[in-house]
Amino acid sequence: MIDLQNITKRFDAESGSVEALRQVSLTVQQGEIFGVIGRSGAGKSTLIRVINLLERPTEGRVLVAGRDLTALPAAELRAARRDTGMIFQHFNLLSARNVFDNVALPLELRGESKAGIRAKVTPLLDLVGLADKADRYPAQLSGGQKQRVGIARALATDPKVLLCDEATSALDPETTEQILKLIKDIRDRLNLTVVLITHEMAVVKEIADRVAVMERGQIIEQGATYDVFTRPQHATTRSFVADLIGFALPPALQKRLAAQPVANARLWRILFTGPHADAPVIAELSRNLGLDLNILHGRIDEIQGRPFGVMVVQARGDDAKLLAAKSYLASRQLIVEELEDVIAIDRAAV
Repeated sequence: MIDLQNITKRFDAESGSVEALRQVSLTVQQGEIFGVIGRSGAGKSTLIRVINLLERPTEGRVLVAGRDLTALPAAELRAARRDTGMIFQHFNLLSARNVFDNVALPLELRGESKAGIRAKVTPLLDLVGLADKADRYPAQLSGGQKQRVGIARALATDPKVLLCDEATSALDPETTEQILKLIKDIRDRLNLTVVLITHEMAVVKEIADRVAVMERGQIIEQGATYDVFTRPQHATTRSFVADLIGFALPPALQKRLAAQPVANARLWRILFTGPHADAPVIAELSRNLGLDLNILHGRIDEIQGRPFGVMVVQARGDDAKLLAAKSYLASRQLIVEELEDVIAIDRAAV
């Protein structure tokens, strides 16, 4: 549906040319929700504006539904943009227009009749849960309601693609969850393709089928959301997911391990993925191999409907039992990582 090919975008500045995007390539499939995550300045906002050519790339091609937007003349590009709706972090509503008229705006600009506008806007307000707010003005709405207006307005031209530019960053956690659920529901009902940029990994985890991680204008990692979360390859990606899914050891635990080392103990981080993610392996190891297993830290979660867990354990036993335990875990398709570097923390610093 969306194919970005070797996109580079440079901006002129007083200090010289600034490269916001560098040789970015990605493909978004029809009907999927694709997340793009990165810290401020990573280039993600520029990337999403390139998709509908609000920013024209310095180099590369942008293909949407098989058409090369970068090759279209101005009139055809304006028509092609109707296939792409966009919602924004700060809603971008017109304060002097009520909810109905804000949603109607793109239809008015397209020259639709009043009857046609009403026939389109009324069901859209119902779709986003604002049928009873048609006459309200933006100042009378909550943040979540304003974003629902923005979503309805973006859908007014029957787009095939919905671009979400930090769509939940200005919302509280409960409202964020509601808006993400609405976006997913709309995707399913209308068979939209959604591109969502954010700096919040929790948003990606909640809604995205696939994700790309950006840093300094480049994509440093991309793949299925479950794979990127459970097996992050790049250090930046690992830092994004560490706290969210339990990779990071709490500082208090690190200090305790350093101050009170246990003789002949191994520190393991066990990643529970695959078909045996919810199996009682800790109990089985203790019972069948006679290991002393002390659970220090853990979290069980679900990503894209699939179970995933992280557990840090202190394992005590002879070398043969420890080796047998790691082999057993591997046979259950679980991943074991040695965390002996934590035990070796400089105790002088504790």
